[in-house]
Amino acid sequence: MKIVLGFMTVHPDHERIHAAEIAKRANSHGVKLVRFCPEGIQPDSHLVNGEEYNAEEAVWTSSSFPIPPYIYDRCFYKRDSCSKKAKPIVEWLKNKPGITFLGKGLPNKFEVYSSLKQDRDLAPYLPYTAEVKRSSDVTPFLLKERSCLLKPQHGSRGQGVMAVSLDRKSISVSYHAGKEKKVKSFRSLEEFEKWLSAILSSSSSPYLLQPLLNLSDRRGYPFDVRILLQKDGTGGWVQRGISVRRGYQHSYLSNLYAGGEPVSYQEWISSYSANQRYLIEDDLKTILQSLTKTLDEKHSPLFEAGIDIGIAANQSMWILDINSKPGRKAILETLPDMAEDLYHAPAIYCKYLFSTKQGAEDNNETLLIQSDSDR
Repeated sequence: MKIVLGFMTVHPDHERIHAAEIAKRANSHGVKLVRFCPEGIQPDSHLVNGEEYNAEEAVWTSSSFPIPPYIYDRCFYKRDSCSKKAKPIVEWLKNKPGITFLGKGLPNKFEVYSSLKQDRDLAPYLPYTAEVKRSSDVTPFLLKERSCLLKPQHGSRGQGVMAVSLDRKSISVSYHAGKEKKVKSFRSLEEFEKWLSAILSSSSSPYLLQPLLNLSDRRGYPFDVRILLQKDGTGGWVQRGISVRRGYQHSYLSNLYAGGEPVSYQEWISSYSANQRYLIEDDLKTILQSLTKTLDEKHSPLFEAGIDIGIAANQSMWILDINSKPGRKAILETLPDMAEDLYHAPAIYCKYLFSTKQGAEDNNETLLIQSDSDR
């Protein structure tokens, strides 16, 4: 009998093609992949209205099945009605006995920052980060540093991120509306604070303040290094791929959804001298060794993580973000040979979780038998 793994998304068409690629390969690992949305769970019977993959015809077909015992959560929440309905259902599933998530995700960015800050090896790579309770919290930092970055605690894909700069005559705020960069100017701090107060009060997520780091190359293109990590068939972390994301000139975001483009890591790193390459890769190695250990200790269970690393003009290195539901576009476009590993990984890790759980149950059963024989 096959292990059933549910590929769960908020909207039925999200990541449909990627799920099909996983489904094609899951069978070879004794895993059957099904697709469903949280809203597809019937509250009375707990049966799920979802889809199964027909390998012969290479299509998804409608089906009804019990809630899968293993779930690959790829839910991304927005402000739409589907997200609002889905989120509490997902939380219920996470606490439901008999249901195992490949990964339960990370808490908000400030909680992640606070946990990483406690690690002596990681602390030097973390930019100063503070919670923004009200607009006036930003002003002292802005007056001192003349610039700052504001970003949502629960944000992703560069949405809601603002770069703030102060000069003698005005305050300017740069932000992205999709791939388009926009700039808003204010003649006084009071005017800026009033505008920011409205933003904070209407936002579905609290904001964080960080320094506005210079993370652009010599030609003014912002970039970061994206590292994709996943768990393997032994439960250990492996690096699936590394690439560089480059934004457009004189922007401050390298995110692909804000107009960035993926660049080969090897092509990028080759522009540095041998000594510079050694220092960069030694820092990356140090970060990954400590980071994976801390993630397991503080935020388990996790199946995958996208690590975004910024490198300043002086080659100082900064952990910018950690995403427990990472995109794969940058890796797949620059390292197409890694596609097979990515498509096989969820089923392989699911099988590992099943074997671990089965082994624990067998041990418990053996202990019960021994206990009965001792009476």
